[in-house]
Amino acid sequence: MKILLGLLIVPFIFFFGYTQITQATQDVALEVNGEDIPFTLYQLFYDQEYDRYRQIFQGEIPEFALQSIAAATERQMVQRKIMFQFANDLGLSVTDQELADWIVKNFKDASGEFDPIGYKNYLSQFQTRNRISYEDLLREDLTLQKFNTWMSRSEVETSKEKTLMEAQKATRWILEVRENAKDSKEKIPASQKIDPLTITEYQKLFGGQLDLQDYVSIFRLEKGKTFSKEKEGKVYWTRMISKEKNKEASKEPTQKLSLGDAWLNDTIEAAKIKSHIPKPSSL
Repeated sequence: MKILLGLLIVPFIFFFGYTQITQATQDVALEVNGEDIPFTLYQLFYDQEYDRYRQIFQGEIPEFALQSIAAATERQMVQRKIMFQFANDLGLSVTDQELADWIVKNFKDASGEFDPIGYKNYLSQFQTRNRISYEDLLREDLTLQKFNTWMSRSEVETSKEKTLMEAQKATRWILEVRENAKDSKEKIPASQKIDPLTITEYQKLFGGQLDLQDYVSIFRLEKGKTFSKEKEGKVYWTRMISKEKNKEASKEPTQKLSLGDAWLNDTIEAAKIKSHIPKPSSL
């Protein structure tokens, strides 16, 4: 998952006392989970994609390629919005100091020093041309950069568990389980043997009440070994009885996407998206 960085500069208004140009109400290009993406932002990304295609075709772009440009731009905007929404849910954000540090680092003159005049001139030109809130745009870019870092770290941390799950899709686990209230004075209920499960059906075990790491520990059990976990006033107990070959495993599709891409595809599939984008020929 990649995001656009490098071309988008935002005003650090308290740093220079520069006042942003007031924007008129803009038409909405897309709605993603109830949040709007303005058409001016969509147009910026469309133009960049258009320029990329023009370089590929070395001149005029054929009509059929315009559909591809529009589709690629729309997907990119939806991806950015969904990733930004999830980043906010994670508490990932960019401080004013981080904005200032990025601007000073990326706007230097020939001597290698920060160029406030050049920055202010570029800022004015860019905003006049694109009618976009630069501060919001760069803050979003840097937030997405943090999200990508977080996602990459999460993929590394879960790679062993993913490998284990992939390797054991061909196995069905026969387990004995029991759950009861921690402080219950009633007789401990008898354990029950449940229907054989593959590791991909882990949520059927205790109704998905445990954490993912708990389920990983359960499916790592050797024959006869037990696992128990106290959570929210209940004790969950299980014992591994045996394993058997899953004859249906060969019919399951192989997952070739990374965890991050697979998550993003599933999230886009479930997102509420409404497009107001006109046909490519009218952009």
